Amino acid sequence: MGPWLLVTGDVGRRGAMDRAHLALAEYLSRRGDEVHLVAHSASEEFLALPGTRFHMAPKPAGSVALGSPVLDAVGRYWARRLSARGTRVVVNGGNCRWGDVNWVHYVHAAYTPTFGTSGWRPLARRLVHEGRPFAAHEVLEARWKAGPDEERDLWQGLAQICVGLTHAARGNSIGAGRLFERGAARVEEYEAGHGPAYGLDLAAVVACAHEHAAAGH
Repeated sequence: MGPWLLVTGDVGRRGAMDRAHLALAEYLSRRGDEVHLVAHSASEEFLALPGTRFHMAPKPAGSVALGSPVLDAVGRYWARRLSARGTRVVVNGGNCRWGDVNWVHYVHAAYTPTFGTSGWRPLARRLVHEGRPFAAHEVLEARWKAGPDEERDLWQGLAQICVGLTHAARGNSIGAGRLFERGAARVEEYEAGHGPAYGLDLAAVVACAHEHAAAGH
């Protein structure tokens, strides 16, 4: 099998997509394949894997908005450079315009966890407390897709707030603020309909989201 090129924002154990690419790299490395990675950052675990090569794509000023086109350009550069060797290129969503394998976003859309209603809230809360808001977003998004239509605003709003936290952690304060406001509006609308709150203080969630938006983080 020829080499592999993975293109993603980061690889490590912080976010769900980061962990997915690390797991793929570990599998390919154990199989004896050569693995190239284009990313903004890579964990020590990845760098220690046999047969791996890290090609860093800078993230100017720590900004996702400024780093995204750099990631795309560096990813395509290495894809072209390695293509003569039969390299398979694995991209993540729209982060690199290369026509080979685009996997993680489809996996997220296709997979729905099977645990019961009572398990969603504590799992999402634990993930947020662990500093993994994007993973919490995935749990809430799956709950929204699996739940009744009348609860859509609740779960979608909470998921948007978690994505806002993700953007804030990556330095994208403008995108974070918009997501905090949109998420708060959805939760507020749901609360006005007096639907079940599942033990959540929805008014406090809305107030916290507005505070984050106003503070610019």
